[in-house]
Amino acid sequence: MTRQINYSAIALLLILFSSCSSIRNSTGTSYTLITPDGSIFDKEIKVRMALSDEVGGDIRYTTDGSEPGPDSPVYKAPIVLNETCQLNASIYIDANKESRTSRAKFIKASPPSPPQRTILCVIDSTHHDMFDELPLENIRSLISRGVLYKNAVNLVSVPVKHLENYQWNLPTSYPPVSAGTVFLGTPDLNKHLIQQSFPGRAAFISNSTMFFPGKSNTNGRYITDSYAIAHDLQDTIPGDETEMKDDSVVREAERIIESDNPQFISIYMHAAAYAAQNDSKAGRDILNRESDWYKSMLNTDRCIGALTSWLDKKGYMKETVIIIAGCNGVNEKGLRSPTDISTTETSIIICGKNIKRKKEFQYAESIDLMPTICWLNGKDYSEFCQGKVLSEAFEGQAESIRSDHWLSRLNHVLLAYNELISKPSTQKILSRSGSDSKNKEKDKNKDKNKAEDKDKESVLSESMRGFLGMDKISSWQISCSSLAELACQNETILKEIRDSRSSYSDTPKEDKSKGKHHNKQK
Repeated sequence: MTRQINYSAIALLLILFSSCSSIRNSTGTSYTLITPDGSIFDKEIKVRMALSDEVGGDIRYTTDGSEPGPDSPVYKAPIVLNETCQLNASIYIDANKESRTSRAKFIKASPPSPPQRTILCVIDSTHHDMFDELPLENIRSLISRGVLYKNAVNLVSVPVKHLENYQWNLPTSYPPVSAGTVFLGTPDLNKHLIQQSFPGRAAFISNSTMFFPGKSNTNGRYITDSYAIAHDLQDTIPGDETEMKDDSVVREAERIIESDNPQFISIYMHAAAYAAQNDSKAGRDILNRESDWYKSMLNTDRCIGALTSWLDKKGYMKETVIIIAGCNGVNEKGLRSPTDISTTETSIIICGKNIKRKKEFQYAESIDLMPTICWLNGKDYSEFCQGKVLSEAFEGQAESIRSDHWLSRLNHVLLAYNELISKPSTQKILSRSGSDSKNKEKDKNKDKNKAEDKDKESVLSESMRGFLGMDKISSWQISCSSLAELACQNETILKEIRDSRSSYSDTPKEDKSKGKHHNKQK
């Protein structure tokens, strides 16, 4: 089976072996990180700013399009914009400008007339190549009627249930969809989920009990908190019909639309996840036509077709926006691997009222779903939200190319860090670090080279303590104010770790000898 070039792997290598110059512009000067880097908004929008590196100084900004000067306001906390503006920001030390000017356009625009209902259909365990590998006729039909975001990035999926202050009982990649931010350890974030923007008019349906409190879920916050309607079909409908098929989810959605007509409906289809687990245990390639996952995805496609056909037949589709989004991607082995960047890459499809037709865009992030759905319905969204409205999908809105790929960059640097520290040579260095000062002094008197290595071990160990990995997800917001700052800070620390590791005398020899031996075996 032919495979396309894996651009994600190439990007990962660039982060591993570059000097992380991506946090600086081509002239090598610092700049201000603006989050989001422009967006449309309805009533107001909160904007965060941070330094791209540790140059120091003040961020000075203007909102009238003029160049920031030494007397411009100093950024101290997130600013709230309530009018269209051109935000410009520069870094100043005393009266001297120390950076290029960062610019972001924020446009206050009322949404088109809201649809009667917005349906967010999330499919668990999608594969980034599934549109090329599977005959998904109904999903393709929706794409022809709407907008496709070919590469929609989720936060890397890692189960982190037991970390202090981590609020969710779920893998990490789903909560950002409802919260609009990767800062999932933020206190009381569960009180600022998308359903709170639709009080009394939001429904959640899933054939997986993991979203609901119960016998197996006794700790943490639940994504279903505060939904007016929340139905756990796995708990109420026994057997394979629920676990291995998504038909029951669609039937329940149709019933709720008829009986309650909620304004926002979140559907979570979990059948493909069960199927991928079965294939993984059996050692099957999920892209094989005989795999459980392949058959399950075809059925999920049929279910989505049944739902849209029902909406069309009832005359509801003209007042509906339906969004299809992937979540918790899996690789060819059916694994939700925290070491495989391809599992963070899914797609988003938007179709329905006031949505452009037959348009394709290359990039979006899962945190964009919350602000997009809220703006479409004229609703406020969480103050913690850092995504942007996918405005280019809507009729009457200009098409734009997204300049920031911060969630993708964060994923790459997290995986690069995990790969680096898992190397035996890195573990060997770390195992020798942490000697007390007396032993360190003896080393200095006995052997200068060994003492220098000890110093390098200490630097490496200190850098690793500063890296904000998935094990520190509950405290990301303490050290960083934005996703952009988090990605940049980790990129800088990763470079320090690489430099410390490569300068250590034992490291290069060990890695090279393994490579030569491997080539001889071939």
